[in-house]
Amino acid sequence: MNTCRPNQFKLFVPLILLLIFQACTLVPGVRKNDEIKSGKRDEFHGLNAGVLKHLGAGDASGLKALLSQDEAKQNITMLVDSISKQLSANDYQLLDEYYVINKYADSDTIIATGPDVNRYGLKYPYVTFEEYFAYFLPKKSDNKFMLGLIYGKYKDGWKVINLSLAPYTIAGKTGPEMYLQAREDYDKTNFPGAAQEAAKAMLCIKPAPYWQYPDLEDAKEFNTKAQGYFKYYQFPFVLFMVRTGPMLLSIDDNETPDGVFPMVKYMTHFDIKNTAAVKQENQEVNKQVCRMLPGLSKHYDHIYYSAYNQMPAGKNNPPHLDMTVKPVDLHLPVLPN
Repeated sequence: MNTCRPNQFKLFVPLILLLIFQACTLVPGVRKNDEIKSGKRDEFHGLNAGVLKHLGAGDASGLKALLSQDEAKQNITMLVDSISKQLSANDYQLLDEYYVINKYADSDTIIATGPDVNRYGLKYPYVTFEEYFAYFLPKKSDNKFMLGLIYGKYKDGWKVINLSLAPYTIAGKTGPEMYLQAREDYDKTNFPGAAQEAAKAMLCIKPAPYWQYPDLEDAKEFNTKAQGYFKYYQFPFVLFMVRTGPMLLSIDDNETPDGVFPMVKYMTHFDIKNTAAVKQENQEVNKQVCRMLPGLSKHYDHIYYSAYNQMPAGKNNPPHLDMTVKPVDLHLPVLPN
């Protein structure tokens, strides 16, 4: 019968004690930013530096060794290229970081707290017992893209389990800020503005994996409501109310240094070289657009128009006549919700 030799027993006991000690020190929970112990935080920042070095160089191949097996199977070449361009164009800095020791082998949630409109929580799945989340933003930019680096600790060390790049702000506003602006516009009967702001809000409402704004579901529901305003208009269509029958192609945003204004594109039967005739027709076009979209005259001091003789398609932008005009206040009742 095999028996445990004294020397073997002496080695076995410290090993058990070490495992018990490690289990006791890894208390499940979430540590954010300064709550992470300095030594651990230095380790994480070292991880980030290594990953960012490859991303900055657009080195997808070199990055593979730092990825988890599942992430390494993904084709990340285009994503790495996009991140590399962002890092070259902007000086990124760490926004928030989280060290998570999971309690459940399922998923967990960090609840958003405080009055800040941009407060957020995290809803994350269990991938490994220990996980680390790092979110980065450009220091200076009105149109910010958030870089997300999410790690899990495996037997062979920390590995990236998710790499992401997504819009965080448009023209300096976050998703929740644009959502609130959209609601304000809608309440003031500025339905075109509400639809535009709501659509932009949806682009920024999920800037990174696990990221959860409290307004997420309300913003989605409101966006459906706001976009429903355009159910009255299926572009393109002929403006029969205008005697010359121009065809309305689209109503979009035009971002300028002075703000965002409506951009209306349409096709005219007049030769765009005949600027006098096109501009005279545009007076009626402008009147009918303001009739269709009550609230334009109240919320915008000018509208941009582009008149075409040929249909623009994709990257093809045929010659056109650009006009900037004041909206017409027709004092008409608004369309029903």
